[in-house]
Amino acid sequence: MELFGLALLLLISFPIVGLFRHREESPLAAYLVFTVAFSTIAGGAFFTLVNASQRWPEAAASSFVLSPTGIILLAFIPAYLVGLWIASRPPYKSPHVE
Repeated sequence: MELFGLALLLLISFPIVGLFRHREESPLAAYLVFTVAFSTIAGGAFFTLVNASQRWPEAAASSFVLSPTGIILLAFIPAYLVGLWIASRPPYKSPHVE
């Protein structure tokens, strides 16, 4: 079920990334940049928070940050916003080598 939700989120993100992309970037390239940034940041944050909640179960029971809802919100929302920000930046221009 979680995999379906993540796939749905990435599918819905395609037109949103198209709106936020830089005018010099192609839509597919901007979406691929977003997907890589989102997956890397969300995966790292998600697994770090899950590991912390397993190591300290008493803190997970009393803290919103280490609750399942807090883990999902703190892992995916910042990753989504950073992914949009990175996709909206102008493409890298390599220096001309002669």
